[in-house]
Amino acid sequence: MPTLAQVKAIYRDELLSRAPSQMAQTGDNWPDQVQGFFFPGSEDVVDQCALKVFRLALAIDGLLPTDAARKQVRKVINTDTVTDQAISIIFLACFTPPEK
Repeated sequence: MPTLAQVKAIYRDELLSRAPSQMAQTGDNWPDQVQGFFFPGSEDVVDQCALKVFRLALAIDGLLPTDAARKQVRKVINTDTVTDQAISIIFLACFTPPEK
């Protein structure tokens, strides 16, 4: 399972790639910004960004997201979601309970 720090680093890299000017404006405060700051009025781009981060985070363990998990991530991460919360959501979505 990826660590919270790994998910945060992946998210940061994705935002640097997709929204470099907004990242430059926020500096170290980027986790405090809502997703709509990076992608104004574009729920689709927010979803694309979050889902890519989710996929990359799971790939650390050689896993792929399930369709159900992808739908839930899309449902809860929106333009009004604070980036730090989006990171936590993806981190928790990566959790796989141990097999019994």
